[in-house]
Amino acid sequence: MKEERDINYLLQLYNKPYVKGEKRSKEYERMINQEKTIEEKKRIMKDLFAEIPFHLTQSQKKYVEFLIEEYPDLTKLHGNAKTKTIILALIFYTRIGITGDVRLDQYRYKIISKYNLSHSTFELIVCRIAFDYFKNAHIVPRISSKYDHNILYKGQKK
Repeated sequence: MKEERDINYLLQLYNKPYVKGEKRSKEYERMINQEKTIEEKKRIMKDLFAEIPFHLTQSQKKYVEFLIEEYPDLTKLHGNAKTKTIILALIFYTRIGITGDVRLDQYRYKIISKYNLSHSTFELIVCRIAFDYFKNAHIVPRISSKYDHNILYKGQKK
């Protein structure tokens, strides 16, 4: 007599996005490709960490990594810039935003001219990050029980 399998084992087996032996779905392929591109961008990020002439703390490095994971498609931040340029802009954004002791000066930092990071490119990337943060931020009134959040945030009633 065949041994019965545990129901939790079977549920775990079939809740996976890909079961061995089955044809891969387009969603699964997209997920795999996105993971590969994020890993590639993290590798570029680590290479740039080694190249930059100033020190980043562990929390700053994790914040840059968070931004890369938050924007897997870096063309949302800048359509024409190269990946290394955008990641370098994220590094400078993190350093300038937290400490403020670094300036975007191409004469002081040769890495800026090496990867063609201009002021306009940097400003566009920072503005798009800020716009995305403000778009997803919630308005929290001082007396939250008095106001309906949906009316304040969306401008419409339920």
